[in-house]
Amino acid sequence: MSSRAALSVPCPPPRLDIAADTEARSLYRRSLKLALDWSVHRELWRGQAVYIRSLFENNRNVTDPRLQRVRNTLSAEGRELRARREREEADI
Repeated sequence: MSSRAALSVPCPPPRLDIAADTEARSLYRRSLKLALDWSVHRELWRGQAVYIRSLFENNRNVTDPRLQRVRNTLSAEGRELRARREREEADI
């Protein structure tokens, strides 16, 4: 076994630069505030806040913006397909 292989240390996962991290936090806060402005009751807003958080968590490790757009498009198409299937099953 070579000494080079013994000294290899796994690299940490890639991290967004500070500007992108700050932009993501700002976008998250603005989306929460906007949802609160449009909510009638705070209890309803809480559910929206959890949903917004899940969207941000799902895209946390995405570093390529093109990949993020593809994932968002595919998930939207999947939701549409599920809703269409449920409507068809309800009609039967």
